[in-house]
Amino acid sequence: MYCASIKSIFVNIKFISNICFFMIVSLFCWGEGLSHAGNLRVDRNCKDFVTQEQARAYFEHFGGSTRKNVDGLDNDRDGIPCESNPSLSNSPGRKDSRIEVLSSQFSGEVSRVIDGDTIVVSDASKKMTIRLSEIDCPEKDQSFGPEATQFTSDFVLGKMVTLKVSAVDKYGRRVAKVILSDGQDLNRALMIAGLAWWYERFSNDTSLGDLEAEARRKKIGLWKESRPIAPWVFRS
Repeated sequence: MYCASIKSIFVNIKFISNICFFMIVSLFCWGEGLSHAGNLRVDRNCKDFVTQEQARAYFEHFGGSTRKNVDGLDNDRDGIPCESNPSLSNSPGRKDSRIEVLSSQFSGEVSRVIDGDTIVVSDASKKMTIRLSEIDCPEKDQSFGPEATQFTSDFVLGKMVTLKVSAVDKYGRRVAKVILSDGQDLNRALMIAGLAWWYERFSNDTSLGDLEAEARRKKIGLWKESRPIAPWVFRS
């Protein structure tokens, strides 16, 4: 009787231990799942990209290389994704098409200003072309195009900025908000100066529309003209 009781106690202890072990493992895995939830992104394939340049920018954005085949885009493992996609030189594509990415943030120095809404930022390893998000400046050969380029140069050239990337456009450029170390927002500054349009097609930030309306009302910058032409109309 005594031995039977002891045996029963050991069986119960083993059963309880197994349950505890299972619960600990489950909690650990659940926690790991939560910690990685913020890294989830939409799985892409080559048909999602208009050009090879766009695929390459997306691939590199998520750390793609010969060792890391992001979303299986690099079939031959040579570090170049979607090689069968048309390149920018021979593809009309869809104008202004963009691939949204999970928001990311990094910093670098502005080494070049191409035009009012396009800059080149250099970090420790490479240079990246950045297209300002949610706004559209006049083209260089439009009225106020040179003024927008000069404004952007004065604002950020040679300075450290933080980029809040939200998409990759068909040219392979990161689309981002550009923030100076003191918190100034280049995208919004251009709107306030009347040197950019609110790119409503690619924006949900109605406050940018308010800034455009205010610049229009005060006839600041390009809004001095009686009938300014939107850049996307000028490009078409």
